[in-house]
Amino acid sequence: MKKALIIVLTLAMLLGIFTLCASAEEVELIAKESDWDYVLFEEESDAEAPAGWLDKTDSATWETAQAPFSGSSWTNAIAVTVFPSGNFTAFLRKTFTLEEASKVTELIMTVIYDEDPAVYINGTLVWEKTGYQDQRYQKVDLSEYKDVLKDGENVVCVRFCNAVGGAVYDMTLSAQIGEKEPDPTDDTQVKVKEVTTIGFANFGAINDPENVLDMDQNSVTGSGFNAGAEQSVLVTFIKKYDLSKIFVQCKDEGTTTNEDNTRGTYQIFAVNDEEETLVAEIPAVTGTDGGYTLTLDAPVAADAVKIKIVSWEGDCWACVADVAFDGVASQGNTNPPVVDTGDNTAVIAALAIAAILGTAVVVTKKVFTK
Repeated sequence: MKKALIIVLTLAMLLGIFTLCASAEEVELIAKESDWDYVLFEEESDAEAPAGWLDKTDSATWETAQAPFSGSSWTNAIAVTVFPSGNFTAFLRKTFTLEEASKVTELIMTVIYDEDPAVYINGTLVWEKTGYQDQRYQKVDLSEYKDVLKDGENVVCVRFCNAVGGAVYDMTLSAQIGEKEPDPTDDTQVKVKEVTTIGFANFGAINDPENVLDMDQNSVTGSGFNAGAEQSVLVTFIKKYDLSKIFVQCKDEGTTTNEDNTRGTYQIFAVNDEEETLVAEIPAVTGTDGGYTLTLDAPVAADAVKIKIVSWEGDCWACVADVAFDGVASQGNTNPPVVDTGDNTAVIAALAIAAILGTAVVVTKKVFTK
């Protein structure tokens, strides 16, 4: 009985250690449809910010209202606070309190905007965009700026304006405290680090690289075709992947069905250390139900993929509406070495687990061989 009790206690200790090692917590810092303080400059789409607004030392008169904010000509049903003006510049400000800011490992924002937003945290510009994305909230990883967070009160400031058409703004902000357990599917999901464009005319949000991956043809990267210049989209991954499929879709204005693949052609390049290798030339397939999937005979390793438009027919936009990839982390990819940060918790936990496992094996053996 005593030895059996030892085994039970040992297993309980193991469970406790594993629970301790997986103690990541997600904290909501700013919720959707929160109340914000704001200053509005009517009939000015490029107004200067009040001096001191980033650190709350300004002398402006601030009002408080609930997001999402919108302009009077914007009709989306999510709007809560409507500014009574055509053109304007709005400055928003909100505070939140955070404990143990040094333990934040991820900082994630979701945002819907129109137009030209800029977001500051504790006076540091962490994100800005030209144009608009007013159809849905999109996720933005701000983890590279997690060090601007501090214990106690933190200040988020936002500028957005309405120069053309409608306007809208709302956002959320959340932080992950501690490290998550490794995701067992991590190496089977191609993850994108950055999307950049070359040679496209600027159509505001239409030319926003983030839209290239949203599987929604309402927002595309495109312009009229120019045979004398390169027009391409470069999708850079977080690591090297062995790609097995590459999906590319274009958009024909007003088209809702798959067409006959004669709109144009793309060249697909695998990029490794900035060296480009031509993989295939594929047809440009249009329509919300369209798109071309390139299935490779053998996996192709790539740090990035370039999609280049090499021909185009007709008077619609030459464009890349959406792309997607199937693949796994490349077997030849080496992860960076682990850097000793001075925190030996993981090492101690590993040694403790090894020692406890050894004890459990010995005790179990004695119980069943007695």
